[in-house]
Amino acid sequence: ILVLVLVLILVLVWVLVLLLVLLLLLVLVLSSVCCCSQRCWSCWVCTFCRLLQAVCINAVRGNPDSVIAAIDHFCQNQEWAMNVGDEKGAILDSVVMETSPSTVLELGTYCGYSAVRIMRLLPPATRFITLEMNPDYAAVARQVIQHAGLQDKVCLVEGKSADLIPKMADMFGIRTFDFVFFDHWKDCYLPDIRLLEELLSFTWNFENPQCVSTEITR
Repeated sequence: ILVLVLVLILVLVWVLVLLLVLLLLLVLVLSSVCCCSQRCWSCWVCTFCRLLQAVCINAVRGNPDSVIAAIDHFCQNQEWAMNVGDEKGAILDSVVMETSPSTVLELGTYCGYSAVRIMRLLPPATRFITLEMNPDYAAVARQVIQHAGLQDKVCLVEGKSADLIPKMADMFGIRTFDFVFFDHWKDCYLPDIRLLEELLSFTWNFENPQCVSTEITR
């Protein structure tokens, strides 16, 4: 009986060790595929990692409308995220179609939702540049944009808008934008507008608006 008990204890110990090893391997795998620079213990720690997973699972690759629908469904039914959303998105769509810009600047990429939403309405020749200062958001956005099939049409640049706006002419040969979408920190709106006015010959046209922000419906 004593031998049997020892054998059972030994088996249980080996089972526990095996489970711990499997758990460690699972954590390492999840960490390796996590899109965060911080390397979370698992992708479900981060909202934007979960959002990306929802896109990869539910959206049809190469279909921008499917990507938008997947993100909208995630934000409406699973958890909140800082994307434009379907209601403001409809307003954004109407402004984009009305202005039909050939050069677009987006300030604040986040998960890439608005970049996909805007670019899907414009011809391939449109110059679309989006700026994002958070490397984790940029990593997710690149994958979302790629899943939508727009990676060759959207240029994502990492860095602060105040640092990058003055470099637009040198980096891209663009001295003015037909359309600017403000979707970053609200404290940056006025300084960035002044930079655009000073450095990129950006002017206000209230009959044919060049500038839109996420505050339009608030």
